[in-house]
Amino acid sequence: MTELFLRKMVAGQRLFCIFGSAPFVEWVVNIIVDCGVWPGCIRSDYTTRIDGAFQTNKKEKEKTSQISRPKYITSEIAKDQYIQQFGIDNMLGSLVDEMINSKPKYPITYMIDWLEKKKDLLPELSNTKAKDPDFWRNYWQTDYVKWQSPEVSPWLQSLCKKYLKKDKNMTVYFPLCGKSVDMLWVQREFDCKVIGSDCSAICCEDFFIENRLLGHKNEQVCTGKSGTPVVKHTCTEVNIELYQADFFDLTSDIIGKFDVIIDRAALVALHPSMIQPWYLPLLVSLYTPKMEGLTFFASVSNAPLPVAPPHCYKKDQIESILTEFFGEIKHIEDYSYQLDIGRVTEPIYVLKKPLLKKE
Repeated sequence: MTELFLRKMVAGQRLFCIFGSAPFVEWVVNIIVDCGVWPGCIRSDYTTRIDGAFQTNKKEKEKTSQISRPKYITSEIAKDQYIQQFGIDNMLGSLVDEMINSKPKYPITYMIDWLEKKKDLLPELSNTKAKDPDFWRNYWQTDYVKWQSPEVSPWLQSLCKKYLKKDKNMTVYFPLCGKSVDMLWVQREFDCKVIGSDCSAICCEDFFIENRLLGHKNEQVCTGKSGTPVVKHTCTEVNIELYQADFFDLTSDIIGKFDVIIDRAALVALHPSMIQPWYLPLLVSLYTPKMEGLTFFASVSNAPLPVAPPHCYKKDQIESILTEFFGEIKHIEDYSYQLDIGRVTEPIYVLKKPLLKKE
């Protein structure tokens, strides 16, 4: 059984059962996860502790790697792979940008202080590919996205009924929306305009097809700064627009501004090094002053398997980050639900008063 054989076998399959020794299970799981398989679709002898099972031969592997490769030999390719694997390239890029802008008198001291502050804000990572839109396009292309709920989020229904009223002039935005049915519920419940965005054409099209919405059409509205087209999907039945594009191409000039933004695990889908420099600054630039930048926000603090995405933040980590961008942060509840392999916990927040940083 070779890696090439496994990669060919994975295509188009939905559920995987793996039996054997811990090293064998580890080897197979690592390959198929790298192919884009969602960990929740994997069963094995170690179903309840896949992460623990992989530690069996850790010491032996470390010994083998030390013997087979001298520490002082490191190729340029190995260096590149290492800094990309752990997101160090993005982190260093952010650090250099900040240093160029602030021009510190003592650069080394500045670097140490900057890294010291960052260490308590970012989670450790086991997958950094989420920073690449192609990673998500491949997920949708191979139909491996299994966390798309067929039901409207209960916590979202509760918050919307408490904070929103029917208003045809209200606009609500769902960043990194996938084909969430939350969008359809909000539009019909509050008779408002809903806009969503996702990089995958498949999920934008499937949203209208699976919900049997009539008159679906799409048109290219522009080319984003990333060089990829921005395509708008609409239909004649409901007031919903989905923008197929790299999220960071979508400025207010293209999609307008919004009274309410609903981040349903969108932030935790992105690589953590992208959050403070790019994601949240762009998000806060998209609010109208009408409803004080009202945001319903769901993070992830606990997931069954330590494989990102989603990237799991402790509550104090995510709250420290949000404080930089919102003047009012209210923790509502810790929403918990069961999957086959364990429980997922999502801290839910209501955010207001976005703090738009000056250039």
